[in-house]
Amino acid sequence: MGRLGCTCNDLLLGIDLEAKVQINTVCQGMLTGTIENVTDAIIQLEQQPGRLTNICCDKICTIRNLTPTEVDFIGDTDLPPPHGV
Repeated sequence: MGRLGCTCNDLLLGIDLEAKVQINTVCQGMLTGTIENVTDAIIQLEQQPGRLTNICCDKICTIRNLTPTEVDFIGDTDLPPPHGV
């Protein structure tokens, strides 16, 4: 029997921790923010400084990196700065 769905690591292939991303989920639609933490089943997304959302990986359809232009368009108020800044 084959595997159903994919793991958080599968979804994040080629995407770094602390990357600014857009996540498309089956229950919350599009979410934009910075990847803060990853477990086997959960991706933690910081949408605003101090505002974390835990997302079940089995509810994620797609994840993609935001381009610098998209980050500029969204604005600094919607995305937290990288750590150490």
